[in-house]
Amino acid sequence: MITFSMRKEEPCVKQLNATIITDKESIEHQLIPFLEKNEIHVEVLRSPITDIPFSHFVFIGQDIADKMDYSLIDHTTNCIGILEERAFDIARQWMQQGIKDIIVLPEEIDKLEYLIVEGRKQKEEKRKIADSTLHGGKVYTFYSANGGSGKTVLSSMLAQCLKTQFEKKVILIDFNAQIGGVETLMALEPVRNYADLLPVIDELSIHHIQNVTTLQEQTELEVLTGPKDPEKAEIVSQELVRKILQICQEYYDYVIVDAPSSFNIHTYTAIEMSSKVFYPLTTDALAIRGFKQVKAFLERLQLLTNNHLYVLINRVHTKNEFTVKDIKNIIHAEIIGQIREDYFGLQSFINMGMPFYTKKGRTKQLKQTIDMYQLAESLVTK
Repeated sequence: MITFSMRKEEPCVKQLNATIITDKESIEHQLIPFLEKNEIHVEVLRSPITDIPFSHFVFIGQDIADKMDYSLIDHTTNCIGILEERAFDIARQWMQQGIKDIIVLPEEIDKLEYLIVEGRKQKEEKRKIADSTLHGGKVYTFYSANGGSGKTVLSSMLAQCLKTQFEKKVILIDFNAQIGGVETLMALEPVRNYADLLPVIDELSIHHIQNVTTLQEQTELEVLTGPKDPEKAEIVSQELVRKILQICQEYYDYVIVDAPSSFNIHTYTAIEMSSKVFYPLTTDALAIRGFKQVKAFLERLQLLTNNHLYVLINRVHTKNEFTVKDIKNIIHAEIIGQIREDYFGLQSFINMGMPFYTKKGRTKQLKQTIDMYQLAESLVTK
């Protein structure tokens, strides 16, 4: 189980919350006073467990160890095992589930205080990182939980537009570990990818990153792609993703990220560190329902701070099921722009692997390129 810290924008870390999962009142009675003394809101769950609400900390009693469905625990949660007597078999079971912090009560109660302090420190560090996105380069992440939303095309188009039409220093990062991503869209043949940066993670610099990027020759846009093998992508740590974004933000004017639709550590970290998150939304009922669920999920993870989620309506057409006005009334989120449908005009570029923009002032006037230029212009002039 991978542990994350939540993003905060406030000047100080606000109240944490914890869930205690146990049927033993003795565990509950030892933990609750200590947690409440540390201003942590506590909720207690008893078996059978069918759902676990999001918490910064989840405490699992040894009596529940064999009854737990560990997949119910949010992957961003700090999970701690609680023993009242030393039990090697239970500790080993927890370690196999990725639970590294185990406390024996009552003698190790001081260790719990240390874990809470460290949890607050981690949250504060993530807040400072989030604040840093307000300075230097901008990180713009394209994310949609729906496949086929057009996020890869739109992220590539924005990156090319900012590079060629506004002469900005831009890097496009594709965190999708799959065949058919940015490299396929742009007809690139990357020799290396960001997984090759793992051996130099401790001394990572912009020179290391540029050594594994691929240049789109017509636009001179730098593109950082991922491994095509999803198994190799799994070894890429959150720390590497975070360092790549931090270093690129310091060097480039704009860091454009195409995030995976599946919610993994790459998606989480990219959204957490973004100046803006663009959610491409098509004008159909399924996509709209999906967006509302995603928005609620991101709010639960405390990732939607400073109102930095923006909807980009894609494939707008007069025959759409919903108008842009209809969607605005339904989703209750800011719409930053709309991209009109022009399938046949766009498809010829995609089929040939041609860039949507080349030199400044020289671009095929598709509906999509005109609309994206207007979006890019609004971002540059703000």
